[in-house]
Amino acid sequence: MTLWFQFHVTLVNHNVTSDIFFFLHRERSLLCIEILWELMLLYLELRLMMMFKVLVKKMMMMVVILMMNKI
Repeated sequence: MTLWFQFHVTLVNHNVTSDIFFFLHRERSLLCIEILWELMLLYLELRLMMMFKVLVKKMMMMVVILMMNKI
């Protein structure tokens, strides 16, 4: 995000044609940011699901161990 801001600042120091280019670039980078955001959310969801699976497995193991101890 900071790099993108620096890019903006450098273009503002230039002329109007650069501003038009910046506008186009901004549209593209916003799309990139959205895509990255979606990927990150997807990754987090997958991580959570994996953690949940591990948690369930651990719980099952605990239950099994407790049952074994009771017998």
